[in-house]
This record gives sequence, structure tokens and C-alpha cells, in this order.
Amino acid sequence: GAQPLTVAVQAEDLGSGMAWVDFYWRSADWLNANWIPLGADADGRDGWTAWLDPALLGEMNGSALVAVAVDAAGNRRAAWLPWLRVDEQPPSLNLMPLPEQTASTAVELTWQAQDAQSGLAAQELTYRLLPGGDWQVLPVELQQRRAWWLGHFGEAVEFRLRLWDRAGNLSEQHTQTVLEAAC
Repeated sequence: GAQPLTVAVQAEDLGSGMAWVDFYWRSADWLNANWIPLGADADGRDGWTAWLDPALLGEMNGSALVAVAVDAAGNRRAAWLPWLRVDEQPPSLNLMPLPEQTASTAVELTWQAQDAQSGLAAQELTYRLLPGGDWQVLPVELQQRRAWWLGHFGEAVEFRLRLWDRAGNLSEQHTQTVLEAAC
């Protein structure tokens, strides 16, 4: 299911100043459901936020959120987000397989990655020497789709690529090769 999350809005009042922001959630049952208070935030120094836990509220798809900003003079302005859609699909990942044996100590890894719903959040490329070595990080940037690893002749190595989207969904793929004993 969906993970707990923080709901945040930007609110300001140049006249009397902001007093607080109230947050509400409503289920997809628009005929019978009431707005459920998620909380109020009266300290905007760290942003105007509330906690939303889908496990406590139920199905998120088709539900709605509303934030009501209240200024020091008592004026209210609401912003709402209807028809919420929860991203439960992992990102699309295609790590190109390596040959069983490689005739070089330089191994090029290439992959394709995308997420059409919430967008990509992070990727992690790691490797380990076989059998049973510890995973080591190969630093890569989020938009990077190619990396090189330098090893030694005779080594067997496994690579693992993990990709997260902004909803926390994970995709993972592995590939491995053996560096030939000599060129």
C-alpha cells in the first residue's frame, strides 16, 4: 500500500500575516463521506504541512485533499486537489545484460530508466565481486544512463541497479560478467 507522507502547501499573506493552515481529506465516496481533518499547522517557519497516513484513512485513489489558509484577520482561502491518484507502479528499468565473459578490465554498463507517473527520485548502482563480496556503490547521477567500472583480469563481478520513483516504488535489476584471465 501507499506509504505515509507529508502534505505541504505554500501560503502567505502580506497584509495581516498568516495565522495557520488547516488540512482535510475526503474519501472517494463523494456522496456519503465527510471531510476528515488531518491537522492544522500554525508555525509556517518550516513550511505549512500535515501528515497523511493512507493506512489509517483507506483508499487514496479518487479521494481529495484541501488546505485552508487563514490569515491573522480571519480571512480564509482554500486550495484543493481532487481525484487523487496513487502511484503504485515501479519505474521502468532496463539494465542491458553483460556478456558471460568480458575481454577487458573496463566494463561499460548502460540502462534505460523512466517513470511516467510520479517521476524518478533516485537511482543506485552497486557492484560486488563474486562469490559473496560486499556491495560497493558506484556513484551515478539521477539523469545518468551509462557508467564504467574498472576491475582486474580474472574477477567475476555482479552489478545491481536500483531505481526509485517519487512515490517510493522500487525497480531492481542485476547483471554479471567474468573478466577474462588475460587479453
